[in-house]
Amino acid sequence: MRVFLDLKGSVVEETLKRHLESRMKQVQAGAFDVAHRGAAEAVRITKVENAIDLGEYVRGFQVVKVQNGVELRNDAPHAIYVEMGRRPMRPGPPYAPIAAWAQRKLGITDTHRIWAIRNAIHVRGIRPKFIMRRTFRQMQGWFKDEMIRRLRVPLP
Repeated sequence: MRVFLDLKGSVVEETLKRHLESRMKQVQAGAFDVAHRGAAEAVRITKVENAIDLGEYVRGFQVVKVQNGVELRNDAPHAIYVEMGRRPMRPGPPYAPIAAWAQRKLGITDTHRIWAIRNAIHVRGIRPKFIMRRTFRQMQGWFKDEMIRRLRVPLP
């Protein structure tokens, strides 16, 4: 005697499909929540590191849904220099932004002192802050915890 369970085109197939879609929605929602938490943590680290001048870097954090997930990004023009720093002896940094920063942050208007700051950046570089890197490491743990929390809920 044989018993054959036809799983194609059956109620089982439709039920599994519905449950998988439900779980994927939970995973996507969890990833979105974790990315927003990551953006808040990146802002907190930025403030702790005192990497704020006009606040453009802090306002540049965005959480964007992409095709297969969620992306935390910073679209500030100088975000790459805050994150990765600036290597020494690269072509000189532009004078105008440094002059504007020196006037705002330090109250310096003397061009000789501003050129000295610019040249120091040229010679020594700028140390990286690794704000996004540190945030991403934390987000990995948060995502794992969030998935455990969300997916332990019984199937609908």
